[in-house]
Amino acid sequence: MGDYTRYLQALIDERRAHPREDLLSDLVHGANGHPGLPDEYTHCIARGAARVAGFDTTRDAITSTMYAVLADPSIRERVLADPVKMIPRATEEVLRRDAPHRGLFRLTTRDTTLGGTDLPAGTPLLLLFGSGNRDEAVFPDPDAVDLDRPNVRDHLAFGRGLHVCPGAPMARAEIRVALEHLVRRLPGMVLAPGYEPVYIASYFFRGLESLDVTW
Repeated sequence: MGDYTRYLQALIDERRAHPREDLLSDLVHGANGHPGLPDEYTHCIARGAARVAGFDTTRDAITSTMYAVLADPSIRERVLADPVKMIPRATEEVLRRDAPHRGLFRLTTRDTTLGGTDLPAGTPLLLLFGSGNRDEAVFPDPDAVDLDRPNVRDHLAFGRGLHVCPGAPMARAEIRVALEHLVRRLPGMVLAPGYEPVYIASYFFRGLESLDVTW
């Protein structure tokens, strides 16, 4: 970890002296009207992007989507019959219902009131994307997997606005390609007899401990 920290600091120092057209330079110098970040913040973001983001989350999204397909015979039939059309639909619906990130911490930047609760500026919050994605006022029958949900892309699995996940297009592509290969190579795949889903014990991530299948 010490070697990795020194490696990142060398990159930060190099970008400070010689900025490039890359994310690290934007973090150091600022972009789009936002100021640059302190080194410790840049370290945190770089570590998260390189070591966590796109690994645990994409793994969990792939297995959760595959589970949703196999758990419902009608969904499985539609995916097998038209994978090009139905896999993206299944992906978005599972990203909504089982967002791999339950939520992230944020700080209020000004005094505000939310749901009748006064929140002074600087209040730490845990924003639960998973809860918002199951808001029945936005998504009717939110616990169901509906491949025809018209507003499915309104989900918050990848965040929104300034905090939107920059890897969202790549994650969608990875999920799609993984499922396309699985259903093409193993069209007879079904859940293993007696399999019951068990989710990892985490307030931060939502993912299956395992996905047992047979074919």
